[in-house]
Amino acid sequence: MESKKQLRKPENWDDFESLCKKLFGEIWDCKEIKKNGRNGQLQNGVDIYGIPDGEDSYYGIQCKGKDEYSHKQLSEKEIDKEISLAKAFKPALKKFYFATTANKDSKIEEYIRIKDIENRELKLFEIHLFSWEDIVDLIDENKETHDWYLSLQNFKVKSDVLVSFEKNLFELIESVPFHEQYTYYQLGSKPTSIFDYTTYKSPIIENTFIRSENKSYCRFKLKLKNTGNAPIENPKLIILTKGTFQEIGDEYVDSIVIPANYKTDIEINHSQGDFFVCPHRNTLAPGEEYISSIICIKPNFEGANIELIWKLVSNNYCKEGLLNIKIKTYLVPKQVNKYVEFKHHERVEKKIVDYIEDN
Repeated sequence: MESKKQLRKPENWDDFESLCKKLFGEIWDCKEIKKNGRNGQLQNGVDIYGIPDGEDSYYGIQCKGKDEYSHKQLSEKEIDKEISLAKAFKPALKKFYFATTANKDSKIEEYIRIKDIENRELKLFEIHLFSWEDIVDLIDENKETHDWYLSLQNFKVKSDVLVSFEKNLFELIESVPFHEQYTYYQLGSKPTSIFDYTTYKSPIIENTFIRSENKSYCRFKLKLKNTGNAPIENPKLIILTKGTFQEIGDEYVDSIVIPANYKTDIEINHSQGDFFVCPHRNTLAPGEEYISSIICIKPNFEGANIELIWKLVSNNYCKEGLLNIKIKTYLVPKQVNKYVEFKHHERVEKKIVDYIEDN
């Protein structure tokens, strides 16, 4: 069953009146509940009426579409006017309800209680108020209305999102290099000539924070597109990674220094093996796209097949899906010369390392 917090207010007054008729018809177990006349006719303060099961007198409802439509709350003046009109309803009412899409207001609730007691002392109908939060509670407690209302809302408002890689792909196939490094340990000493650029590095350069891009990472972005006709509020993409790889991070995962103005929407949870995309915008309007910051994954030397099991969550909508990444690897030979003092220490060592071009 959908959470109460996700129940949207009706789009217009007619829909709200239909909702009240359905809801109170179920609560009262009254199949004969009716709307009073038609628009433009005198209704004596009553929009909906019926005799609840087990009763012998009419109950009436006054529907007040507020907040979402007029951005106003129910006022004491309106209450007095509708109570006065309801006294002319024939036959006399036993109970009179205000049902409103306005949010709860303690002052208005207090005023309703006062008017209720005044009417009871005059032997007139009881007066009750149901604000939107109260109505949502009633909808949640009455399954027939709950299911009907959700079907009605889902038919009118469609929420949907498309999650893909940046170029509308659902499977990403990339190739990344690694160095097949051969280290030659030779008898001798390291050249110190300033003209030997292949072996000499200035201490000034060597101690700076300059570093070339590590090309052994697969870099990509994710795209969220609102393909429904309703806004998606406060979206967040939760992604569980399934597969074997060495490391995952944002675009500065292998950097020595992070820029001062660095800002990313990627959050990595290394202990859980998942990460999050938290868009910088709070709402995605219908048709709007959002491109994430760069995500980096370093595969194993032999490559990687990775599933990104994603779940989009938001205030009013959630969806799950799957993206795939296939990372192929290839080796690029690299020679490194090192020097030893003794002949018996000469040797050649081979290992696979990240592909980082020399500055």
